[in-house]
Amino acid sequence: MKNIEKRIKRLQRQLSIKQKGRRTMKKQRIKFQRKYRKLRNMREDFIDKVFTAIARQYDTIFPYLQTKTKMEGRKIPKEHY
Repeated sequence: MKNIEKRIKRLQRQLSIKQKGRRTMKKQRIKFQRKYRKLRNMREDFIDKVFTAIARQYDTIFPYLQTKTKMEGRKIPKEHY
């Protein structure tokens, strides 16, 4: 995951240099969006796996806790991923 975060940083810097409205900027933005989407999916997948493991281990989990934490998934520190 750290490799993807480094790649996103680099892509963001490259995107900031591009001229607005140019084809190269659009292509760069698409590259950035793909990598960011991959990172976001990895984070969501991790959260799903953690909740599944908890549910299997303890046989029960409160639905409100699951949805609330999933919605706030972006606020979980990077160290936990």
